[in-house]
Amino acid sequence: MQITYLGHAGFCVETKSSIIIMDPWLSEHGAFDSAWFQYPNNHHMAAYVQSVVETSKKDKYIYISHEHKDHFDINFLNTLKNRDFTVILANFFHPIVKEALTNYNCKNIVLLNNQEEFILKDASIILFTIDAELECDSAILVKSAGQSFLNLNDCKLHEELKSIVIKHGKIDVFTAQFSGAIWHPTCYTYSEEEYEKISKNKQKIKFELTARAIEVVKPTLYIPSAGPPCFLDPMLMHINFEKINIFPRATQLIEYLNYRCKHLNTVWPEVMPGDVFDVDVSKFIQLSSSRVNDNDFFSYVTSYANHYKKFFETRENNNYKINAHKVFLELRSDLEKKISNLKLVNKNITTPLYWRITEVKEEIYKIDFKEKELTIVHNIADYNNYYMIESPAWQVKKVLHKEINWPDFALTFRVKLTRVPDKYNTLIHGFLTLDAESIGRFCEMMQKCYDRNERMVIEYDGKRYSVLRYCRHQGGDLSQGWIENGCLVCPRHRWQYDLRNKGKCIYNDESIDAICLDQDISDKNETN
Repeated sequence: MQITYLGHAGFCVETKSSIIIMDPWLSEHGAFDSAWFQYPNNHHMAAYVQSVVETSKKDKYIYISHEHKDHFDINFLNTLKNRDFTVILANFFHPIVKEALTNYNCKNIVLLNNQEEFILKDASIILFTIDAELECDSAILVKSAGQSFLNLNDCKLHEELKSIVIKHGKIDVFTAQFSGAIWHPTCYTYSEEEYEKISKNKQKIKFELTARAIEVVKPTLYIPSAGPPCFLDPMLMHINFEKINIFPRATQLIEYLNYRCKHLNTVWPEVMPGDVFDVDVSKFIQLSSSRVNDNDFFSYVTSYANHYKKFFETRENNNYKINAHKVFLELRSDLEKKISNLKLVNKNITTPLYWRITEVKEEIYKIDFKEKELTIVHNIADYNNYYMIESPAWQVKKVLHKEINWPDFALTFRVKLTRVPDKYNTLIHGFLTLDAESIGRFCEMMQKCYDRNERMVIEYDGKRYSVLRYCRHQGGDLSQGWIENGCLVCPRHRWQYDLRNKGKCIYNDESIDAICLDQDISDKNETN
């Protein structure tokens, strides 16, 4: 088995009879309406993949893990003229990728359920999936001739890694996302000090999840992939050069692993698009001549951005021509569709959501979740309790005209967000980032999560605690979590529940209802 790194989360796995191309994000205009670009630049790998597809006589497969455009690059897929290959997809409730490929005319499209196996001539493919609206993703395991490659990409299946290894045996090569990919805190209004504090904590969380995953899997090689994008739009360019943010580069992860996981025999080199690892001999047999020195990051990104200067200037000029108030009025219909599909979960949401179009100063939409009402107001009524999203008209227009969807919109990062109090709310987050058609099922899944009352007993500091087994966020299995600073940590998104405070989450008002089963010694003495 040979594995060629294509850049970002892309790989080309080659066995004696098969070629499996994974998540080839190679288009020159990036993803999420040109908000994200590949780092390092991997556009030259497009010719490599095109050549493989055109000339190889082996059975060919293209695996797309999920709908996000840094994985599902339809523009690149359309450049492939010879489509004598099979596309492999996870069988998600919303078949977004499958529908986008309806007229693609490839050899075949195979949909696989969670843990379903697909047999090739000399290999097998198994997908592992999460299908939960806010998180719809899949991971892939390729096994051939006693060798295996587990590509987790963005799929946060950390609580299942132990059972995967037990069931499928040794993993030779492992890869998983190590960098952030969300709009918090990047798009929120924080002081520089608070922004860096939050970013540093999130970076630590991501690194620790990666380290623990490597400890469980114990691969020969871990490939740092699905790393940070480049932001080349002048509107976003500053993100690249922030002192601390949620987009660490591979060198920073490697430094962390060198200390944190030095007890392991795994290696974790920095890889570049075009590097080839031969699993048979456990070494890289080809290194790309195009390599990026992290010390030259500023000049590299600046030069990279200069290639797109005219593109963004032209687009900005066109954006000025958009009638912002018309977009504001058009937005109402979509918000009303979202509200109509909304089901209040577990408790009433008392925080109102305000939605402002940046160029429209005099009017704001207000969503009252308790009453399921949408009204137009002129200002915020209570500055101690509100959530605000502000976005430019041209970006919202692209959603309303079906050029991008709301999940893509969230990842453009061209929004400003404020929440007071500064607490995460799953329902509001889902309302903002999901299409109207997904809201109903999202609420149903949230309700199922709240209805799961299975409990378990854990020990901390010499005491036993009865707690809810499943995380109140997205149902992560807390039995696979760990205790850190008195908090039970969810292995999926690392939510922390304080056992000393009745299991209350340190980030919001959620709780796993921790009940201490052992009376404190001091209490016993006072009783006696």
